[in-house]
Amino acid sequence: MPPTPIDGRGLFREFLTAQRQLLDQLKARQDQFLLDHPNRTFSQDASFRPAVAKFIDQSVCLAGELRAIPAPPGPQFSEAAGSETAALDRYIALLQAGRRAVVTRNVTQYQAFYDGLGAAFDAVQKSFQNPLR
Repeated sequence: MPPTPIDGRGLFREFLTAQRQLLDQLKARQDQFLLDHPNRTFSQDASFRPAVAKFIDQSVCLAGELRAIPAPPGPQFSEAAGSETAALDRYIALLQAGRRAVVTRNVTQYQAFYDGLGAAFDAVQKSFQNPLR
């Protein structure tokens, strides 16, 4: 039996579901990171740098997957995808700056990364709440 074709609504639903799942995973990772590291202190503990690097690497990977989800056809989706991509690019750039700060043990840059993390992720979430959807 051939697979059942998916209509436009089915594609749209799959698109939104894939986005929501990845956003939820990003949020869960960030929430756990903030629970594990509740302040902006750069720790000298041996486990600190690998743990932060792991959080950042996983978050960059998830953000990249989210960015790669193709939008359904239609001008409203192309427009929304532009704002989503811009927010994700800023978020990824912040994460990468945080990774560099951890690797180089630059406390000031790490604190800038930590301080900007919430706003950068909020901007990503907001970009995916486009009313055209």
